[in-house]
Amino acid sequence: HLLAKEIAAAGPDVGVVLIPARTFPETWDQKRHLPGPPLTPQSSIGVLTSANITVAIGVEEGWEARSTRFDLAWAALEANGTLSRTEALALGSSNIETLFGISPQIDLVAYHGGDVFDLSSRPVAVLSPYRGFVDLI
Repeated sequence: HLLAKEIAAAGPDVGVVLIPARTFPETWDQKRHLPGPPLTPQSSIGVLTSANITVAIGVEEGWEARSTRFDLAWAALEANGTLSRTEALALGSSNIETLFGISPQIDLVAYHGGDVFDLSSRPVAVLSPYRGFVDLI
């Protein structure tokens, strides 16, 4: 968030992958992070997206990928209303493809008990034209 103006000036081909998605100051040097409401008016994601920077959410270790949908929900909440549901989903999908130059691989995921952001929901099926089959979970 400290370099948002400079990153935005670099053009649309430059973006940011935030790892971790929800920052926490572990050392004194990290004290300038933006945790989001109620402590700060905006989060790092909110500041970067407000500057028209392509932002994606990454993971440090492979096991963290299973919680990405919850990180996306937190990102939408911490953006203080400036991030739509579609934009929040893009943080963990199409924005990553854009930043790394990957051709789009669209899968359809069906959830039971809510949508992708609900803590009580769970995926029950994945339709993947890219892989050529349907997974029923």
